[in-house]
Amino acid sequence: MKVQNELGDKIATVFRVLGISQYSLLRQQTYLATHPCYGSCVVKFAFTLTTKQQLNTEAVFLHNHNELCWPKYIDYGSTMGMDWLIIEFFDTLCVSMRNFNIVERQKVTKSAEQALHTLHRKGYIHGDIKPSNLIVTLYHEVRLIDLGSIVPIESDYKFCTPSSLTPKFCALNPYLRVGYASPQHDFFSLAVSLQTMWKAHPFGDLSLLDFAKTNGKPEIDDLFSRYQILISKQIKHAKLSTYPHL
Repeated sequence: MKVQNELGDKIATVFRVLGISQYSLLRQQTYLATHPCYGSCVVKFAFTLTTKQQLNTEAVFLHNHNELCWPKYIDYGSTMGMDWLIIEFFDTLCVSMRNFNIVERQKVTKSAEQALHTLHRKGYIHGDIKPSNLIVTLYHEVRLIDLGSIVPIESDYKFCTPSSLTPKFCALNPYLRVGYASPQHDFFSLAVSLQTMWKAHPFGDLSLLDFAKTNGKPEIDDLFSRYQILISKQIKHAKLSTYPHL
């Protein structure tokens, strides 16, 4: 509790240094704030070595690559040993996507695919695609956030700096840290994310590897066929990894 209080005091001090008096917590170490020059924005903080490395990765990428499908870079720095990044804020859809009709689902899917294609053309995969990192705007357009886990395409996972990933949305190779970074790994995570957004997690909140061990049937009926095929192939791959003599 003492550490949390000290952290809160540091964050409050950083906001004062930045001239920001209005802010509210969005999620862990991430705040919605009103900047005196830029208006509504998002301020992210990092205080451990790992999170500082991820924040630096995101800051450098956003500074070098300005696109509509992820937040604009505003400012980046360090105060009192705490690193911070200020980025664009997106208005998000506040209704459940489980009631989306087929046209709305198609629009969200297409927009998410376009965002990933744009990222992949820059030479990177996102590395941690999940529902909370897919911002759906009021116009059903998808924006990618939390780009601190990006990995250069064709990088050998075993030599990559460990990044944050979410096992229940992760393809097999990045989960096991074997093989090479591929755009297909992002699209697998997108498929799992979309099924979760439309109805429920296809593996009952298990990781792909753990689900493969159950020999259960995934819940993927709400996905377009190309994503059903992608998930089925990954399950087969995971089963072969678990039971190599099948």
